[in-house]
Amino acid sequence: MATLSLRCIEWFAGTGGLHCALAMAVKEMPNVEYQVVGAYDINQEAEVTYRHNFSDVPFYRKSIDNLSVTQIDHTANLWVLSPPCQPFVLNGRGVDIEDVRNAALLRILSLLDELSNEEQPHFFFLENVVGFSTSQTHELCVSKLQGHGYHVRGVSLTPCAFGIPNDRSRFYLLASKSSLPNDISFESDSLPTMEPISKFIDTTVDILDERYKVNQDAMRTLAERGTKFDIVFLDSITSSSFTKSYRSKSTHFRGNGSLLCTNASSKTYDRFLNNIEDLDIRYFTPEEILRIHFYPSSWTFPSTVSLKHRYALLGNGVNIFVCAKLLTVLISESTVSTGDGES
Repeated sequence: MATLSLRCIEWFAGTGGLHCALAMAVKEMPNVEYQVVGAYDINQEAEVTYRHNFSDVPFYRKSIDNLSVTQIDHTANLWVLSPPCQPFVLNGRGVDIEDVRNAALLRILSLLDELSNEEQPHFFFLENVVGFSTSQTHELCVSKLQGHGYHVRGVSLTPCAFGIPNDRSRFYLLASKSSLPNDISFESDSLPTMEPISKFIDTTVDILDERYKVNQDAMRTLAERGTKFDIVFLDSITSSSFTKSYRSKSTHFRGNGSLLCTNASSKTYDRFLNNIEDLDIRYFTPEEILRIHFYPSSWTFPSTVSLKHRYALLGNGVNIFVCAKLLTVLISESTVSTGDGES
């Protein structure tokens, strides 16, 4: 069987999560090889982190909004992207297609119009929040891709579907100039055994470490007001999405990711509710979040990136295992032709 050579552009590159996912996917396909020929992101900390882990990849820290078609590699046959989600979430006060934070994605779509059929990427992969799937931007994206001859499919998935204890539900859009299956489903796989949080935790972290310590006075005050906390335990089999605001404020405990309790279980937690100071509660460390997101052990943060920026970069990241599964579907030569359109 002939070797498929992928030349990839990683838009909104961040920490290189989609690069890692592509590497994971290709590892399972001996007839496929890949090279990331360009990574784009406006964030300085992202650039430092990306270059630290992928020193051989050209990184361009520039705004995509006004990018010229002459500034991209026309030989790239795979585009992967995880654009800003704020235009598609309520707490981001996004206004969908009119949101200024959406300009870069719209520019990427318009680049397709400026490339010949031969220069357009053969494969296109996008990750975003589930709200993207009902947006005007999604409609435009599908219409644009289909207009250029792509087969388009969309699917929402959570890592929990693969036994990973993190409920980071995301929408994925796959497009290919070749065929794609009508239904992207992993239900035929045997049901996964849910892994407990303990598998991803560093048990040597000191509960008194100020970097990860939770303000319990603030928690106690909020508890007295009836606040419900998102606390998980070593035996828990799920956790919430970690956003870029995780640990950003000492009194900001809800909606940004789970807290970890290390001295109680999900079965014994109730007895501590009135004595919250008896619970050993802390933030997940960046390294623990990396494990939950399935980054390879060789991936590291450079020492110059602050803890705050590490959390922020991870909050904008992807789950590598889930993306790798979907990239395998997208680029596999064993996919069956099933017609045009989006399922």
